[in-house]
Amino acid sequence: MKNIVCIKWGDLYSAEDVNMLEYMLKHNVTYQFQLYCLTDDCFNINKSIEIISLPKENDLEGHWNKMYLFNKNIMKLDNFTYFDLDVIIQNNIDDILNYDKRLTLIKAWWKKSEVWKNTFNSSVLSIDTTRDAYIWERFIENTDYHMCKNIGDDDFLFNNFEFDHYQQSWFYSRVYGEEKTKTRYYKPEKKICLLNSMKKFYPKEYYRLFVELYPEYQYQ
Repeated sequence: MKNIVCIKWGDLYSAEDVNMLEYMLKHNVTYQFQLYCLTDDCFNINKSIEIISLPKENDLEGHWNKMYLFNKNIMKLDNFTYFDLDVIIQNNIDDILNYDKRLTLIKAWWKKSEVWKNTFNSSVLSIDTTRDAYIWERFIENTDYHMCKNIGDDDFLFNNFEFDHYQQSWFYSRVYGEEKTKTRYYKPEKKICLLNSMKKFYPKEYYRLFVELYPEYQYQ
């Protein structure tokens, strides 16, 4: 059984986004799996998806909620694979689910080293909550300091810890592709398309690729 986790907080992403992720997983995973959603609101999420509640007194905002993935008292799982909700699964991802020897991130080729100190992306993560619990412990030593010093959670991971990265050829960006261009990329041979916050910045385009690839999906 493979454990897969996503997070939904606030109102940018909906229960429909969580259900769509489960639908894509069912079409692109040959293993038995269980999807978990770490959330502050489980309304309309499919009953087949296990709910893990965010703390009621939660001082973390936005993407910093992803740090709870490293809190073994909340997750209570062994190793698992995490997916942001703004990804499109295009092909079989069994190889990604088999990464479990070390914390693993995506190599972010669109982040040029002269601009970004961090050249990695946390849209997909391979995590073991027991092995990686020290990450949460480091974070809570001084949360305000870490959130001010780092642009986001992937920046915090990059600046403080060692990790592996997935095979780069498995991923591409809908926004950035592999080179700077205005084209909205589509690379059908890839496993995962990263939407890179398109729902926030390009809301009219956000669902276009999902609709093209999964026209039979029944919306709730």
